[in-house]
Amino acid sequence: MAIMETVKQQIDRHIDELKIDNESLKADLEYFYNISRGKSKIYIDSEKLEKLFFKADEICRTVERLDRANKILYQNRGKSSFKKSAASKINGAKGGRPPKEISAARKRINELDDKWVRGLITDEEKKEQEQLYQLVRDWENKRKPK
Repeated sequence: MAIMETVKQQIDRHIDELKIDNESLKADLEYFYNISRGKSKIYIDSEKLEKLFFKADEICRTVERLDRANKILYQNRGKSSFKKSAASKINGAKGGRPPKEISAARKRINELDDKWVRGLITDEEKKEQEQLYQLVRDWENKRKPK
């Protein structure tokens, strides 16, 4: 049974292949450079030259595979997935995300509730609390589907 690679695993594998192929090609070229230093003409074994050509060609193919894998990995960037689209649709049917004003009101209600529980709430804060509760209730009633 073959195990399928993720796109990220493919990219990592291709990068490792590139490193190995590049180091090998670099070593071979360095060898030929060193034996050719100070000479005006050099003769090279056609078999060795062909080997170098195929190594360079393999590096190019690996770069192309890496580019394709990278495009696949990032093709959906900025686009929503099916799951996100479905969740967004459901949340939208419920009225969506509350406005900042409602979120701030809920936060302040929690603070005032804590004060009320401890018996530290003032008459002014009780009025504020009632107004905030009313604001949140009105918003919730407005967003409920009829």
